[in-house]
Amino acid sequence: TSAACSYPSSSVACVAGSCTAGTEQPPAYCNAGACAAAPPTKSCGLFACGTLTCKTSCAVDADCVSTAFCNTTTSACEPKKPSGSACTSGSACASGFCASGVCCDKACTGACESCNASGSVGLCQTRPSGTTCGADACVGSSLTVAAKCDGAATTCPAPAPTACPGGLVCADGKTCKTSCATGTDCTSGYCDLATGKCGTPPGDGGVADTGADTGIGVAETGAPAVPAKPSVDGFQRCRKSSECSTGFCVDGVCCDSACGDRCHSCALFTSPGKCTVEPIGVDLRNECGPANQCLGTCDGTGQCIGAGTGTMCGRNRCTTASAGVGAAYCSAPGAKCPLDEATPFECAPFACEPAFGACLTACVSSTDCANGFVCDLASKTCVAPAPAAEDSGCGVHGGAAPFGAWVVALLLAAGARRTRTSTSPRAR
Repeated sequence: TSAACSYPSSSVACVAGSCTAGTEQPPAYCNAGACAAAPPTKSCGLFACGTLTCKTSCAVDADCVSTAFCNTTTSACEPKKPSGSACTSGSACASGFCASGVCCDKACTGACESCNASGSVGLCQTRPSGTTCGADACVGSSLTVAAKCDGAATTCPAPAPTACPGGLVCADGKTCKTSCATGTDCTSGYCDLATGKCGTPPGDGGVADTGADTGIGVAETGAPAVPAKPSVDGFQRCRKSSECSTGFCVDGVCCDSACGDRCHSCALFTSPGKCTVEPIGVDLRNECGPANQCLGTCDGTGQCIGAGTGTMCGRNRCTTASAGVGAAYCSAPGAKCPLDEATPFECAPFACEPAFGACLTACVSSTDCANGFVCDLASKTCVAPAPAAEDSGCGVHGGAAPFGAWVVALLLAAGARRTRTSTSPRAR
């Protein structure tokens, strides 16, 4: 662009800048036809190298050297912290581990481990015996009290679920009800309103409830007692979703949701028609192991665990239209399910509902009743049909006349007919 030669501007770099291994080399620029000496190198400090220069701010730990971490609040790289320092992530710690809110000498992830014990902050220690290491949980009618550390193991002992006392069901996710107001408060389906205690209806041939679970959960002894008459009420059976106002037909009953999560069911007779997480030891859909085998079951939180002693391996089921057998339980992990040892029960005058394997407690039609009984719609109770009125033939109301009197009356009537016939105009 010029008739005469000229030197490049001093803004033209004759040696490109670079940054390698935390050291930045600035570029060299032209100087009146010569390449000026390159400026001295400089350290990036705690920042990592960019493409040609040191980074001056960070967004992630990779923007810093390996001995530093990124403080995202200030966008500055800071030295990694020693054990015992407060932390929110392992990347901020020189050890690489953050536990109990402090930098720790190791992972220290056991429920019965702590890294902030007094006198040893930063060192992973076993928690003292008796330290609570879980949370109370109550599902259906199965109560699991929070476990406690034993002072030696780093893991929390497996919680031992028990049935809610008195045959009651859970009040919330952590506690059992302490009294009943309706049958739905009881695993037996019957509440004595006078005492507020659960049991079985008087005169139905059942055995008073002892407070053991009804196949929903594992009894405290590991050998759950099965009530003589498991019962269910307040649901709508279905074969397809279009039959349900909720739009969901699940497990043979109308459900409040699609209920597709693992270890959930709408056929728990303690919560009929409601999608409920199955209690520990219960796997109605056999999602955790083969049916009628003691290999796997649900853990009460929607996950699978191995089966153990007291795990329900066969649910209560109907054997006839108005009778059934209770649940079967594993005697040991991997053992054969003792289905033939299940306790039988009789539902009459009501029918046995196959969706729950339990007796109905109310009727809306005679199909809800055992053979030989009909539904009294007014009381929703199955009753024996009224006897048919006897047909006594031709009789006289108001009392029976002696046999002789009937004979005389008939002869007199016949004579009168003959007299009228002999005096008729046609006869004359």
